[in-house]
Amino acid sequence: MSAAIFILFLLGVLAFGILHHLRQSKDKPRFRYIIALSKKIKFIGDNIMISMSYSQKVSVELAPQDSNGNPATVEPGSVQVVSANQGLCTVVRDPNNELLFEVLGNNTGVVGTTQVDISADADLGQGVVTITGFIGVEITPKQAVGFGFNIGEPIEQ
Repeated sequence: MSAAIFILFLLGVLAFGILHHLRQSKDKPRFRYIIALSKKIKFIGDNIMISMSYSQKVSVELAPQDSNGNPATVEPGSVQVVSANQGLCTVVRDPNNELLFEVLGNNTGVVGTTQVDISADADLGQGVVTITGFIGVEITPKQAVGFGFNIGEPIEQ
């Protein structure tokens, strides 16, 4: 019985700590962005996750925002986008627009999770104010669509 009470106490302390952290972090500025996948689906927020098979790719358009959710500008040439694990996915940048890129699956059958890290300079003057974000990427196996056959040599019974 005392072990159960102790576990409940620890869960209460953990819940209090999480709520306290959430209240404290509301006042801190965060990098918010819109990500448009294939120009049909838009996600607005701080944490984004893409789930795709290892043979797929997805187009992403970054849209920096100010603290009120309005469109904002970043220093031209400052946007950096890189895959944290090149073995799972790679990033191909659009040479004509630094806010556009594609995330490509590894096309090798390797599955797992990683992230695409994004940063840019939000200070349009001489200074540097780096804003950061990331997109979680889950590389999944492809679904079976039929059967292949491995047939042995005929032998006497």
